[in-house]
Amino acid sequence: MMKETHSPRCILFVGLALLVGLILGFTAGRMWFAAKASLTMAALEEHENDGERPGRAENELVVRLSTEQISEFGIEIAQAGPGELLVQKVLSGQIVLDPGRVTHIAPRVSGIVVEMRKTLGDSVRRGEVMAVIDSRELADAKAAYLAALERHSLAQANFDREVKLREKNVSSQDDYLRAKQALAEASITLRNSKQNLYSLGFDQDYMTKLPDLPDTSYTKYEILAPFGGIVIGKKTGLGEVVTEASEIYQIADLGTVWAELTVYQKDLVSVRTAQSVVIRADDIDAEVTGTNGTAVCKHFIRMGLCFL
Repeated sequence: MMKETHSPRCILFVGLALLVGLILGFTAGRMWFAAKASLTMAALEEHENDGERPGRAENELVVRLSTEQISEFGIEIAQAGPGELLVQKVLSGQIVLDPGRVTHIAPRVSGIVVEMRKTLGDSVRRGEVMAVIDSRELADAKAAYLAALERHSLAQANFDREVKLREKNVSSQDDYLRAKQALAEASITLRNSKQNLYSLGFDQDYMTKLPDLPDTSYTKYEILAPFGGIVIGKKTGLGEVVTEASEIYQIADLGTVWAELTVYQKDLVSVRTAQSVVIRADDIDAEVTGTNGTAVCKHFIRMGLCFL
């Protein structure tokens, strides 16, 4: 049987280890209690400084701003009260042509198309010639006017002669009355022929120059643009026969268009006249602002936009 023996050196090493452990444990305990006390005192001081705030959460994060920061970001503190809230409604819609700025152009006389000066996509100015028609009907109307003009000139000259003879008692009363009647009939015929040319788009200046124009121009009828715009439709071609019911061109003034928005029944109570309207086309990154219910127009890409 063997007996265990411990050397004095081993006993001394164990004793030192126990002593070091006690010292470290005592020091850590004091540090933990000091930190706990420090946190508790800080919480108590914050609670005393802030006072009792109703509804403040125990773990709420507080952001503190300096006076300079509040001034920089424009933060204002005021007492809560009634006010107005901005409510926006998102509506779908489409951009359409202004019905008052789109037209279907048709000739005022029948004939054959001999010139087509505009095609799809071309821009036109007001009064610009778009096409030329060779029309026998137009030639007849001009010839009737010229004939009526000559008859009226002869009737006027005859009446003036009868007036002079009547004053000298050379002409009889019947001759004077017949000359007066002939002048009246010639005046009526001339007036009717003028009205016929007026209805075809000719003015008094043209009628004054008509007797001096060459005969070959009598059959030419020019189609004029009623206003400036873009050709968006072409319905005929060279050599085709057209009548008053034939549509030759369609033009539109794209400087003014409409925005048609769909307002659902649930949103009707929110729509009022003179409200601000923002039209946005996300696909082409375009946006304009106008006023609902007015004729305020803004540019929309290369077009105008009216909110009506």
